[in-house]
Amino acid sequence: DEPERPRLIAPDFAFATGPAHASLKDYRGRQPVLLVLFTLPSSRARLVQLADAFGELRSFNAAIIAVPMNGEEKILSRIGASPRILFPVATEGASDIVSTYGLFRRTLTPEGARPDPPMPTHVEFLIDRSGYLRARWAFHAACYEASARTRLVAEVERLFWRSERYNRIVLSTKERFRRSVGNYRRFYEACKIGDSKAAQSVIHASMQWAVDLIWDELPSEQG
Repeated sequence: DEPERPRLIAPDFAFATGPAHASLKDYRGRQPVLLVLFTLPSSRARLVQLADAFGELRSFNAAIIAVPMNGEEKILSRIGASPRILFPVATEGASDIVSTYGLFRRTLTPEGARPDPPMPTHVEFLIDRSGYLRARWAFHAACYEASARTRLVAEVERLFWRSERYNRIVLSTKERFRRSVGNYRRFYEACKIGDSKAAQSVIHASMQWAVDLIWDELPSEQG
């Protein structure tokens, strides 16, 4: 049997959305949570996408908590009427949440590997219903600034949401892990310089590499 992977409990936090107060532990045992730390204006495209997808996510019993990274003062008015946000946006407690979850900001990029890496302008954490951190995604801001192309955005999101299912196979050896890290670095560097074609090329090449690896091991995906 495969050994149980170590898990990290997501730090609890309290927040308010207007007069309503809540905490992360209120969701434990009930719903998985996508915790979105965002910055305006660079995260606006992502907030639009989340607003559009919220109905579908809610049908899977998933919750979203959005937390502003650059100040909570008048955050709802700064977001404006569009997109129409139906999920909670923290109007109190944001600074404590950002400070706590900022401790998880290290990434595999050259900048993220520094002893005191810079804080990304947009980062998301997927927390399962048991309260464990399952995934972190810190590339959104660079990707959305790189291009407004919906196809590129869709490919990035597909990698994010499906990664949990495939990572155990794709990253099962040291050589595969090194190859994957290299793909991420090339993708991120292309996004940073705004080269959407290069970023999309890296995505397609890395996806084809992953498919070639797992095709025979996932017969249910064939056809």
